Amino acid sequence: MMVFYCEFCQAELNNAVNNSKKIKKFFGSKNGKSFICNFCVQIAFQKCLDQNIFEEKEEDFTIIDSDKISNEELFSYKDEIKTLLYQLDKSIIGNDLAKKEILALLSYHQWRIFQDDPRIPKKNAIIMGTTGTGKTSILKILSKEMGIPIVIADSTTLTKTGYVGDDVSTILNILLEEAGNDIFKAQKGVIVFDEFDKIISHKNDSLSSRSVSDPLSLQSEFLKFIESKQIYLSPSSEQQNVFQQIQTKKVVFDTSDLTFIMLGSFEHLRKQILNKKNLSILKMHRNSNNEDSLLINENIDNLVSITKGLIEIGMVRELAARFTSFIFLKDLNVEQYKNIILYSDLSPLSNIRKYFKYFKSDIIISDEAITLISETAFKEKMGVRYLNTIFNRLLEPIVAEYILQDKFPDVSIELNEQSKIVILFHE
Repeated sequence: MMVFYCEFCQAELNNAVNNSKKIKKFFGSKNGKSFICNFCVQIAFQKCLDQNIFEEKEEDFTIIDSDKISNEELFSYKDEIKTLLYQLDKSIIGNDLAKKEILALLSYHQWRIFQDDPRIPKKNAIIMGTTGTGKTSILKILSKEMGIPIVIADSTTLTKTGYVGDDVSTILNILLEEAGNDIFKAQKGVIVFDEFDKIISHKNDSLSSRSVSDPLSLQSEFLKFIESKQIYLSPSSEQQNVFQQIQTKKVVFDTSDLTFIMLGSFEHLRKQILNKKNLSILKMHRNSNNEDSLLINENIDNLVSITKGLIEIGMVRELAARFTSFIFLKDLNVEQYKNIILYSDLSPLSNIRKYFKYFKSDIIISDEAITLISETAFKEKMGVRYLNTIFNRLLEPIVAEYILQDKFPDVSIELNEQSKIVILFHE
């Protein structure tokens, strides 16, 4: 979903606030990526007349009329969702429900911004899943496809604002860079804190009087951002050049439209919830008339038990209350590991094959070897990262041996009679 706004005054199409400037039309470039409102066109037109620099040229723009256009005409929503899911499925194997839930979360984020109504609440989320299940990869792929600026930060490297080390406000500078130093675009982005479960204290004390990197102090810093504060940034040298050009020295970052997502294993809590509840937070019930309905009471119980569980493991009550969406990712099974190797765009075998083809060679792997590698990865419970580790360990000696030659040998990865992996060379 694209949010249309004027490149000059940053006014958004269909924004009621813009009525004071009588903005009724947006003029779009031919590629549909840049827009200017009628108000700024009028100013530019007058300046051209004053300086006598008008040139007659063929009109090369389209007109978007906010009086006649609908959300459906701005973007074919259903087709876009199907395309996004297709792109996601090519890379991420398994966890189909979680992929849809994360897509719905980011879709809501964009829709809310497009409405420009502060009464519509944000949806901050906690995504729970063990390492290698695809939490960060799903977010990276979707944010790129949807044009959302995103920063994924490691919670364990942060310290309280004002002390040596990375603080939470540093993340806003990084988000600003990701948005091309466009403050308006950055303020509509997503901030993700990974490994969040590792900084949660197991003592639910007061937020005040805590040490520099104490978990409760960090949670206090997170709370400041989530509560829609205006934060003054200290821009980097590159950002200073950008903001000097628009004659401002202070960079005020409004976090009102940011969506915050916390990632982590939350292993004990996740197992506790999944043992007692359905994986989906919203349970569906099909009645005698073959109609779907939500089991409201049970769904509320699910949400309450998750929030209580977060507080019990050390998340302060004020912060836990700011998260309304909870998404669970299942551990991958053996068959899914095999499908990652064979079909995923992120397949380590596919990537290393590309490298071997650069040296005029190929890799052949037997079904039995794929099964054994998948079973090994499944036992280790480390996800796709461990698949990368396995293939690197198998093939790095070959690369080191032949790196100075023009051609690598063709390689076969098979099982011997003892069910051990062997690598055969074919010169």
